Amino acid sequence: MDSATYHRFWAKTPPGNTSGEEFHLLPYHNLDVAAVGEHLLRQDSLLRSRLAERLQLGEEETIVVIRTLLALHDLGKFSERFQSLSPEVAKTLGAPLTDRDYVVRHDTLGFEAWRDHLFPALWEEDILGLESRHKDRWDWEEYFDVLMRPVTGHHGSPPLPKKVAEVGPQFCGQSEQAAIDFAMEVGQLLYAESALDGWDYRRVETARQASWLLAGLVVAADWLGSDMDKFEYETDPMPLRSYWDKRARPQAKEALAG
Repeated sequence: MDSATYHRFWAKTPPGNTSGEEFHLLPYHNLDVAAVGEHLLRQDSLLRSRLAERLQLGEEETIVVIRTLLALHDLGKFSERFQSLSPEVAKTLGAPLTDRDYVVRHDTLGFEAWRDHLFPALWEEDILGLESRHKDRWDWEEYFDVLMRPVTGHHGSPPLPKKVAEVGPQFCGQSEQAAIDFAMEVGQLLYAESALDGWDYRRVETARQASWLLAGLVVAADWLGSDMDKFEYETDPMPLRSYWDKRARPQAKEALAG
């Protein structure tokens, strides 16, 4: 059994759940949405080609990059403030709890986590395959920030700038590390190093154009991937690759077929 830190965090639980026994683990919901996005892109050749053109990527590389980003759409739910919305489930999982109010939505929290913790960690470990070939981190950071705004803002509005700083810390050491561990493994599972090769000064501007299409895709993928009739709650830890291959992708294919 995989006892990774990110398996201690929940994403979905029924309203009024006081037993703490019914929930869907956060890493699995993230992979559900990534799988839906992947299948949507494979089915819609026009959307795929338009995104590829604006991202300056091949069509298969576009799928690789976007599915990886979609798997990070709910980073904000690693915050102990979100986890404390269901203390019974959090206690069952051993997730961190806090008595601080949940006043910043998880979409904004997710972008802040990406910018402050996740991108620096992914860059340092060269998970994105960029550091060794492209020394200007700040160009690539701006590029990915442009794409992660619509991904984390998957409820139809962009993350709110500066909001997090106004209400104090949102991620304790345990929740921050779990988010980093998850992102690292997602990068290794879903991302291909060759997907982004060679900096072009036009990348950021064309990414801004792609962000409008990406925003619609992530809203649809999250809506479909949140359908618990299609994606049943899973409470048992398993390796991410097992869930991706045996649950997320088959369920996404079935969900989109009918």
